[in-house]
Amino acid sequence: ENIIKFEHPIKKQENIMKRLLVLVLTCVGLSAYADTYYVDANRGNDSWDGTADYEHRDESKDIGPRKQLVEVMKLAMKSGDVVYAAPGTYAEGTAKRFDSDATLNRVVIPAGVRLESTEGAEKTFIEGGDPDETLVSGTFFNIPYALGPGAVRCVYLSEHSSVRGFTLRGGRTNYDASKSTA
Repeated sequence: ENIIKFEHPIKKQENIMKRLLVLVLTCVGLSAYADTYYVDANRGNDSWDGTADYEHRDESKDIGPRKQLVEVMKLAMKSGDVVYAAPGTYAEGTAKRFDSDATLNRVVIPAGVRLESTEGAEKTFIEGGDPDETLVSGTFFNIPYALGPGAVRCVYLSEHSSVRGFTLRGGRTNYDASKSTA
């Protein structure tokens, strides 16, 4: 026996609206756990808590922006967290993706974290670093490069993380001759 189920269009629309409302409330609830942090290469202080920009700092309570990207990323660890960077050149501090990694990074952005410049790439820079010992060097599209131990890559992005509004310059990477195919 064939039974045809009929759902009234208004009832169907109500069900869709209920599902949409649950989805929106879930997203809002998850984002409520995200935190916002601040970093300022010129005026920040790594002993401050990173929860306020420089203009809203309270030095008596150690509230204000951190100085180094690597230090503020010790705080911004949860997916959904946002770090706002004041204009300046971020060229201090290094981090590894994991302990056994030989490549240094100026900043490792954890999964789902967003790093965003407040005034754009024309005023905000992440500076890499030359290796302690150059093992390979040359030019690529008229841009010089040097690879070797102690080199500093600008940024390592973890899954679902992002970086916006920065000029990345001078980034280098380690070179392991045992893994070279040349």
